[in-house]
Amino acid sequence: MESVKNPQPDPAIKPLTGRTKQGRLYRRPDEVEAQIHQTLTLPPKELLSFARLSNSEDPRYLKEETLVYLILAYRQAGNRDMASDLSGVLAKRVVRIYRVFFHGFTPTQRAEAGDELLKEIFIRILNNPDGKSDYFQIRFWACLKRLAVSHFLKKAKDYNQEESSVPLSGLAGYEIEVPEDDKGDDDERPLKSSSLLSLKAIAVEDVVTANDGLQHLPEPLRTAYLLYHGQGWEIESKDPSEPTISKYFDVTPKTIRNWLTRAENVLKTWRGGSHGK
Repeated sequence: MESVKNPQPDPAIKPLTGRTKQGRLYRRPDEVEAQIHQTLTLPPKELLSFARLSNSEDPRYLKEETLVYLILAYRQAGNRDMASDLSGVLAKRVVRIYRVFFHGFTPTQRAEAGDELLKEIFIRILNNPDGKSDYFQIRFWACLKRLAVSHFLKKAKDYNQEESSVPLSGLAGYEIEVPEDDKGDDDERPLKSSSLLSLKAIAVEDVVTANDGLQHLPEPLRTAYLLYHGQGWEIESKDPSEPTISKYFDVTPKTIRNWLTRAENVLKTWRGGSHGK
């Protein structure tokens, strides 16, 4: 009989309650459902050994979406110690990533921003009355990246008010080294970050307050431009788990390319008018 001090969660997988814009219930990816089913009845010690694996290529490696479900399941079962241990595993994975997201901040700012982001993530996961945070069990990294973008801009505005020294290049993905195997063909990306308006030279406060050239970009052109050139998002991807600009706006990749071209033309006109006098 299971010890009362270490209760196990219900072996029946609970469905998600969040809904899409079309009103359909969210559905976890099949591989996540399979992992949850395989791990729910594991002894805690064995489950933690799997959760702590760092090699994502290991077939026993637990996906972040699976960890989110297990954290909630153990918490609901009353096993706070196990929920805490699993939360610690997830937090360590996030910490490794947010150091990249906030690499434009000072070490102190990065630690502060990262701690606040981590706190917000767990607040959303653990307090989910409307089901919106169910998406963490579907595409965890997409959720995290959206939160990180929003959090970066908010914190950068705060820091800029103090010292006006946080560059837009601090946004994750702007100048992060990419392994050669992951680099795509340049011909597949006709719009490069060496744009007519150099985002590296613009302070984040200019982005947040929409000063200078960026204020001439209407939405959704401005956000698409910043996600592509500043955040390093792809227009489209074969990886269904990777956040892309076309998925973000729920439009075709062709539409996004048209928006970026229009944005470049607007900025070219602005630059000619403001610097050609």
